[in-house]
Amino acid sequence: MTSRQDPKTAPPGRFPMGTFLGGLSLGCWFCCLTWLLALPLATAGLAVSARAFLLARREGVGAGRAGVDLALCGAGFIAGLAYWIYYINNPDRPIWD
Repeated sequence: MTSRQDPKTAPPGRFPMGTFLGGLSLGCWFCCLTWLLALPLATAGLAVSARAFLLARREGVGAGRAGVDLALCGAGFIAGLAYWIYYINNPDRPIWD
């Protein structure tokens, strides 16, 4: 997909990477052994979604999906950051709790 392609004319079956990374980060947040991955996945998703959002705004096409991706990745980022802060402040607790 080139940077000048309209998202509405994207080939069928293409799944936006921001949606994938945001959903994966929230999914990791709910699993007890994979919550450590939520923060890096959400950070990567925020970078991808922000780029897609800025490209959509600059080209004048709808930025709704990119905005939803930003919100999804932002929620994953906040959740992952909350777990990391909790774990750093409570080092005596095992990771899988």
